[in-house]
Amino acid sequence: MRKTKFTTDLYYHIYNRGTEKRQIFLENGDLFRFIISLRKYKQDLVDIICYVLMSNHYHLLLRQIKDDGISKFMHRLTVSYAKFFNEKYHRNGVLFQGKFKDVEIKNEGQLVHLSTYIHINPVKDRDDLNIDNKIYSLGSYSWSSYQDYVRLRNGTLINKQIITCQFDSFDKEYGETVRDHLVRYEERNKDIQGLILE
Repeated sequence: MRKTKFTTDLYYHIYNRGTEKRQIFLENGDLFRFIISLRKYKQDLVDIICYVLMSNHYHLLLRQIKDDGISKFMHRLTVSYAKFFNEKYHRNGVLFQGKFKDVEIKNEGQLVHLSTYIHINPVKDRDDLNIDNKIYSLGSYSWSSYQDYVRLRNGTLINKQIITCQFDSFDKEYGETVRDHLVRYEERNKDIQGLILE
């Protein structure tokens, strides 16, 4: 049994990866299928605030809008996708690494910080790109909600109001917040390079 009892109207960071760190998305068709499932199963259960899909893991920021909504949504989402993936690639067994992980978000500041962390996932560890190129690459990455947040796409999957209402001039300020997060991430990694094992 899951220890967390999800509370309606609260926000949660939900994430998981492939079992044995294996890839769970092998081609664009797999990513597209997962997006379709997000839309299909969220109805009347959760609001999706932001998301990112990577080759071997995913991050979701969700608000539960119905009792037991997150548990029902995640069960339907992951069971459906695992069945699709196993049938497509002629495999058996579990696809995801145990139960999905969850963290309750305590305040609006954490919501903004987490949304930027989720959105920088595709580029945060790319040492071959400078900050400007990382921001450019984020704008061309289709498998996250970042394009919706910076108005490069006008999708209907997410509900970003809780984030946008925290900025006076959202389009400009959110982009600057993402950039600042990337800069801090790089600086933090540089600070510990001499303290970690290669």
